[in-house]
Amino acid sequence: MLPAEPLAPLLIRRVVLEENTVILEGQGSGETAACPACGALSGSVHDRYTRQPLDLPWRGWVVRLVLTVRRFRCRAPACSRETFAEDFGPGLPRCARRTAQASTLLLRLAWTAGGEAGARLAHAAGLPTSPDTLLRLLRRTASLATETPRVLGVDDFALRRGGRSATQFV
Repeated sequence: MLPAEPLAPLLIRRVVLEENTVILEGQGSGETAACPACGALSGSVHDRYTRQPLDLPWRGWVVRLVLTVRRFRCRAPACSRETFAEDFGPGLPRCARRTAQASTLLLRLAWTAGGEAGARLAHAAGLPTSPDTLLRLLRRTASLATETPRVLGVDDFALRRGGRSATQFV
């Protein structure tokens, strides 16, 4: 089971079933949002735009969120930002194409099965992705998690000509 990353309070307005996709149309439920630069609350809506991130699949169905994101004006005089978008919490990072849980599942599939096989498994489970995306997720996390070994020695040699070979690790 994947750890639950909280999403900011969402108001789901409509659920649509299309082919093998569940579409959840929603928006943030708060009246105000905090400016990420200065922390001041603002209720002045400047504009709206739509995000369509993927979420965890449901019984093999693809789940797509269609979120109307509001852009607010920051009214604090000392703040350098004029507008900012509402935040949906750590469960849906800014500009992300997937929720944090969906990315975690894809990363686990990539570690287990690799690029091509992992993409086929993800597609069968209801989380379509490409092999390149899985490899990109692996590269992004592998550089953070691994250290370069201090000493490594590998020697391959033949025990007899035309016979068996062996590997010696030093």
